[in-house]
Parts: sequence; C-alpha cells; structure tokens
Amino acid sequence: MVTCAVLGDTTDRQDREISDHLADLTRLTGIGFVEVDPENAKLIAIVTSDAFERAVDIHAEHYRRFFDSDEAMVEETVVMHELALCYAIIETDPVTRVLSGAMVLIPTQIDRFMVRSCIVEEFTQIMGPVNDPDEIKQSIFNDRRGNLLLSDHDEMILRILYDERLKPGMTWDDAEPYVREILAELRS
Repeated sequence: MVTCAVLGDTTDRQDREISDHLADLTRLTGIGFVEVDPENAKLIAIVTSDAFERAVDIHAEHYRRFFDSDEAMVEETVVMHELALCYAIIETDPVTRVLSGAMVLIPTQIDRFMVRSCIVEEFTQIMGPVNDPDEIKQSIFNDRRGNLLLSDHDEMILRILYDERLKPGMTWDDAEPYVREILAELRS
C-alpha cells in the first residue's frame, strides 16, 4: 500500500483523473493507494497552477525532504522547470531498492489534455519505469508522442515489473529468464 497526499487546488475533473489513474496502477501492479495527510505520505503530489514555484514556496515543508538542502531544492526545481512540463522525483531504500518516497509536480495552468498526460506519465513513472525513451513509439514514456493514456506496451511493462517473480535489486542476468517467461505468458 502506498500512502499518498495531493496538495494544491485541483478541480473535480483532475481529482477524478488522478483517482482513476491510481486505480489503473493498482490493477496493473497489485499495489494499492490510500490518501493520508502529507506528513504520513510516501507519495506527495503537488497539482496546482505554478506547481514548480509553489513547491518551493507554499509546499516546501513537504517538498524539502526530497533534497539534501534548500539550495539543492531550489536549484533542481529551477532546472527542471526549464526542461520539463511536469516532474517527478523518487527515493529508494539504499539497501532494498524498494520505493520509499516520491514527489510529483503537475502544473494545472497548462492545457487540460497536457495535465491529463502529466498525471498518467508522472504517477506511472514513480512506480519504476522512469526513463523517457524515444524508441518506444506508443508509450506514455515517450515525451515526443504525448500519449494521454497508458498504451498496451506501457501496461505490459508495469505487469512485468510488478510480477512476484521479480525482486527489487535483481540484476538483468538474474531477472532476464523471468522477464522472458512473464512476457511469454502475457502474450499468450
């Protein structure tokens, strides 16, 4: 179970989109989400107009924990604001490599379809598949395509990643036989 808190001034539509996508992630991964207060949340989502600025100003007490210092927090936020429409940070346990915390920033002053795309991409990426490869054509992970929903390929990635045969920290050599087995089962 992942504890989460959504901060900001979301609309009813945005709340539904977040809730629906978290339900999709639960269906695909077996990991549930429960809303709690921000102090007890592993996942903090700042979904508001000017999310990058508000993360540093208004929501800093919850955002700060993802950085070594206030200076690092401001520096990285400024850089990411210039590079990305929306943004996510994940923390993993250094020993187990299990997700220990995540932060999602989604500005709401942008086009509503882009807000939806950000919700799907960033909330999905905190579940593990964090890269944005251009090679995967039909994918929420391909920033050049702007998919609004998870593709069949995206769903397959999540199902493989959360299959009980795979364990955090496995090397590719250890995981590959299982991945091939899982893939064959999913394709049949």
